[in-house]
Amino acid sequence: MKLGENIRLYRTKLNLTQEALGEKVGVSAQAVSKWESDSSLPDTALLPQIAAALNVSIDALFGIVPGSQQTMLESLYAYHHQASRDHQTCMQNAWEMTFHGFMSSIWQYSRENIQALPEQSVQIIWDEGFGQGWYAPESPAFLMTPKPADGWGRVLADDEKIRAVFTAIGDEEVWKALCWLMRHKPFYKFLFPVLLRDTGIPAESADKVKEALLRLRFVYVNNIMIDGVPEKMYQYYPKPEIPALWVLVYNFLYHNNGFDWQQQNMREPIL
Repeated sequence: MKLGENIRLYRTKLNLTQEALGEKVGVSAQAVSKWESDSSLPDTALLPQIAAALNVSIDALFGIVPGSQQTMLESLYAYHHQASRDHQTCMQNAWEMTFHGFMSSIWQYSRENIQALPEQSVQIIWDEGFGQGWYAPESPAFLMTPKPADGWGRVLADDEKIRAVFTAIGDEEVWKALCWLMRHKPFYKFLFPVLLRDTGIPAESADKVKEALLRLRFVYVNNIMIDGVPEKMYQYYPKPEIPALWVLVYNFLYHNNGFDWQQQNMREPIL
C-alpha cells in the first residue's frame, strides 16, 4: 500500500476531513488531497506530525510490519522513487529520514520535542556504538557508527595513517593548497608552480605540500614532455571525505545552537 493510501486510510478511521488533518499539521486541505492521490509527497519533516495527528507510527504510514527490515527498506526505496529527482531534494530527504529515524530510537525523547525545534544536536554514546547529528540549515551533518563485531581496535590499529591525515590537513600551507584545489572543477590539471604562485606558498615548502597532497590522494602526477623537456603534470582528484571531515569537526567543537541533548550510557572502554 502506498503512503497516500495509508494517510487516507488512517484519516478516515478517525473520521477526520482533509481540512481537519491539514489544520493539525499546518498545511492546506489541497496538500492533503495531493498526498492521498500520490500526486505529491509530504515533506519528510512533516512525517512525525502526520503520524501524531493520525495516532499511528511513522512505520505504519509506510505500511511497515514491525520487526521487518526488508519491508522498511522497500518502503524507503518506494518513497524515494516517488519523490523529486532533484539531487539536492533527495539528499535532504535522506538526511532528514536518517536523523529522525535515529532520534525516534531514543525512547526518552518525545516526537513533540523533535518537531518543535528547528535546530538541534544530539549525541548518543552506548556500548554498542555512538551517533552524532546536527539539524542545522548551515551545516547539517550526521554520523552513526555501530560498534564492529570485533571492536574498533582493529580499525584504529594503523594509527600512522590516521595521524598522517590529521598532520597534513593541520598544516597551514597544505590547508591553503587543499582549498585552492577545491575551488577548481574535478580533474583539473596544473603545474605545481602555478599552485605555489596562486596560494603564496614558498618554493621551499613545495616538497612538503606535494607529499601531503599525494598521501591524501587529492592529486595524481603524470610525466609529460613540454618542448622536449620532461615535466610533471598534476591532476586534482576531488575527495569529499575531507570537507565532510571538516564539517564534522566544526560541529563537534562549535555547533551549540538550538537543542543540545546527550546520553552517556557507555560502561565499557572504547578500545
